[in-house]
Amino acid sequence: MNLFDFYIPEWIFVAVNLAVLVFILNRLLWKPVMKILAERQEKITAALAGAEAAREEARQFELQRAEHNLEFEKSTLEALKAARTRAGAEYDRIIVEAEDKARTIVSAAQSQAQREHESMLIAARTEIVTAAEDLASSLLGENLDESKNSRIIRRFLERGETGAME
Repeated sequence: MNLFDFYIPEWIFVAVNLAVLVFILNRLLWKPVMKILAERQEKITAALAGAEAAREEARQFELQRAEHNLEFEKSTLEALKAARTRAGAEYDRIIVEAEDKARTIVSAAQSQAQREHESMLIAARTEIVTAAEDLASSLLGENLDESKNSRIIRRFLERGETGAME
């Protein structure tokens, strides 16, 4: 038998065997493999959809975070502005209070100085009167009575005040 001889029953047998083999491979391998591939394709598609949903959720979260940051910055700036306003008002109040206290202290010091000045003038006048009495009694050689002393001293002081004023 020659290699190129054509023997029909043999070819039919080969064709039937090939058809049975294709049928068996189709049933046992091809369909289950295709089913597995389809399931994997569905899982991949679902995973991609989930990833896209997660990406969109992340974008939304980022937008919300940015909005919250802006609101936080705005509220922080408003709080800072309010604090500065309160601090300015407190500063003004403290300054006014300090000025009032300073005026009170200066006024008290001026009053004290005026009282001390008047006290010193009275003390000086008393010393002058005493000195004048001593001088007058030593010049006259005698001590006058109280009423005469008072009249002389008053006249002396009146002349001294008008002389000091001029």
